[in-house]
Amino acid sequence: MTRCAAVEQMLPARAQLMHLIGLLAGKWPHGLTIQPGGTIRSVEVQERMRIGSILVGFCRFLDTVLLGDVLEAMLAPDSPEGLLAFDPCMVCTVH
Repeated sequence: MTRCAAVEQMLPARAQLMHLIGLLAGKWPHGLTIQPGGTIRSVEVQERMRIGSILVGFCRFLDTVLLGDVLEAMLAPDSPEGLLAFDPCMVCTVH
């Protein structure tokens, strides 16, 4: 995969992750909720479904583009040597 192809896939994945942050903005307890007149909304069912689909898409990007393997394969090694043996650069041709 060339560097340009990776960037073309990375930018939409990043945009979706930023969209996820925007969906959650103002929904978690924060300082504005304890001020007089401060409000907070819970995450509704439709938003939960949309958040789930964004996370699935981002995990797919991590698996296919960034890591070249499933994320669990990187987390599976039980020793430092096993983790060092995992090479995410084996996917790309540009080093």
